[in-house]
Amino acid sequence: MPLTFLKQSIWGGFSVAKALDLKYDGFEFRKIKIKSVTSRKNLSQVRARIIGKHRKVMDNIEYLTGCDLALHDNTVGIIGPREAVNVAEEALKNLIAGSKHATIYAFLEKMKKEGVEIN
Repeated sequence: MPLTFLKQSIWGGFSVAKALDLKYDGFEFRKIKIKSVTSRKNLSQVRARIIGKHRKVMDNIEYLTGCDLALHDNTVGIIGPREAVNVAEEALKNLIAGSKHATIYAFLEKMKKEGVEIN
């Protein structure tokens, strides 16, 4: 586990305990810069879509993928098993781009049913 990933994950809003998951084989840290996915000017609305009411959207994505998510400024961090991180990243990018929440949940459920190793 490169030390820079550990530092970045802690800076990105993860607890030290969650960041230490990176020591396990097959675990990854990835970050998505919201500005690189959308050209919307009101980024607070985009962040609100990611978080959801009472953090419900982030909790649902974490539950369906088995990843841990953190939102810091205009960056979303993901820690989890490699395949699950790929799925979570795709779902989050689509959400940031404007896809409906129901579409995102359907995608995640489909990935789970198809046997993609998430969760």
